[in-house]
Amino acid sequence: MSPQTTKNQFQLGPEKRGGWSWRLTVFSFLVLITVVVIYLGLEVGYKLYLNSQIEERDAAIAQLSETIPKEDQERFVSFYSQLANLQLLLDKHSKTSTIMPFLERNTNRSVYFDFVDLRYKDRRLTLGGVASSYAIFSQQLEAFSRAPEVERLVVSESQSIGGRVNFRLFVTLKPVIFE
Repeated sequence: MSPQTTKNQFQLGPEKRGGWSWRLTVFSFLVLITVVVIYLGLEVGYKLYLNSQIEERDAAIAQLSETIPKEDQERFVSFYSQLANLQLLLDKHSKTSTIMPFLERNTNRSVYFDFVDLRYKDRRLTLGGVASSYAIFSQQLEAFSRAPEVERLVVSESQSIGGRVNFRLFVTLKPVIFE
């Protein structure tokens, strides 16, 4: 072995130790410059493009609104407001729509109601009606008291007039009927 070969084999010079550090620095610098150029391109160029698109759309909307008469615009806004209110009513309707099937299932054929009032917050159903006799009225009370939807039943008034019984009931319903 020559002294030159052995010296080169075991010599760790500065170029071998520091070889990666300058390459890593240059690579990091290039990545940084690329990121800055992309950011500036998006910030300046793309932002200007988006703003011009927004201005074009705003101008198109303004031009379109000029073609529609003001009366039609006002009628449309009024109609839309009515639709929104109707939607609110229909959303609440689904909570009370179970009352009619409940009454159909639990009402005696010889009884009819001439007054119905539902207090949703109190879950209280007020019924005024006429039964053909006190026997039918008591059957109606029994049907309501056995119904699983009824929490409490109170007879407010009842009177016999001409063989018929006029009555008023307060029915407190369980929350499950509104679900």
